[in-house]
Amino acid sequence: MLPPQRRLPRRTVLAAGMAAAAAAPAGALLSACGSGQTSVTRTIRDEITYLDGVGPFGREAYVHLTVERGYFADEGLVVNVEPGGAGANAATLLAGGRVQFAAVDAAGVIIRHGLGEDTDTVIVSAVQQQTTAAILSLTADRPRDLEGATIGGLEGSVIETLFPTYAELSDVRHGACDHPRYRFAGARPGSALQRGDHAWAGGGDHRAGGGC
Repeated sequence: MLPPQRRLPRRTVLAAGMAAAAAAPAGALLSACGSGQTSVTRTIRDEITYLDGVGPFGREAYVHLTVERGYFADEGLVVNVEPGGAGANAATLLAGGRVQFAAVDAAGVIIRHGLGEDTDTVIVSAVQQQTTAAILSLTADRPRDLEGATIGGLEGSVIETLFPTYAELSDVRHGACDHPRYRFAGARPGSALQRGDHAWAGGGDHRAGGGC
């Protein structure tokens, strides 16, 4: 919830559990209200672009339903929904002003903020209470089965960012540093299966040396 008198920075983020969404440049309007609070209204542009998380998945239904039922139109807004790629890519589009809102992963936003790579993004609302991040595999039964695996996914996904820590805690990372134990390779689910990847999650080309 935004404090009643707080001014929004150049761009704002709407967060979704481990996934988040980013918002409009200065001069955009947002209304925030809760028990005992009056609504806060700021000037918003009439037409905005909303970047969904990773394309037309079921988890993105809420924004499409809102558009179809005319709720945005009732507020004088024209909302164009475009397919997204992953959090890091969305952050780039937001920074360049090409989109005003984008569904991204909250963990990725927090990590980029901590590294000083993106200090303007602000999380203003949760969309999903549980993370939608997952690693899917037809052959792996436990984390150790991912040793030596190629994991296909979306470039810039927060799963790639978080995986080294997950792997270390799951004892996936071990062995000599010059012998990678797993690899991320950018791909969507269909192409990842066609080329024989062991699992699908998210991430761009990335190698992690075990035991470093």
